Amino acid sequence: MGHSFAATDGCTPLSPLNASTLTPDWVFPTPDSVSASPTVVDGTVYVGDWSGAFYALPAVAGPGVVKPRWTFHVDDTNEVAFGRIVSSAAVTTIGTRQLVLFGGGATLYALDAPMVTFTARNPISGAQVDAVFDPRRLGLATLTGTYSP
Repeated sequence: MGHSFAATDGCTPLSPLNASTLTPDWVFPTPDSVSASPTVVDGTVYVGDWSGAFYALPAVAGPGVVKPRWTFHVDDTNEVAFGRIVSSAAVTTIGTRQLVLFGGGATLYALDAPMVTFTARNPISGAQVDAVFDPRRLGLATLTGTYSP
């Protein structure tokens, strides 16, 4: 199956004549740069910024400033050349769990998007932690634990 860039019925074609009339549906100011491309799945936009904040934003929220569904802060203190989160998130389903995966510093994070279960493994130490929490309420998780293969 190929890809098509054809406009669907009901869409107005973008041209030099109407480009200046475009306005954002919503905006979300972050405390630091965003260099990763957002990932959009099931009506949620997932993106992180250089400060280490990772956001789940409603895709349809406008107009104006959108409020995040939840925010997660990476706690990896390894030195980084640029920002804490510079890569785009990936979303996959394993069994019945929908996971949002992204790198923060020297740690790979996996957030259970709808269930909000947190799983992480540090690629350097191999430490793994599984904990159920609500990032909309807590906003911060501390990684502690021991390696278990």
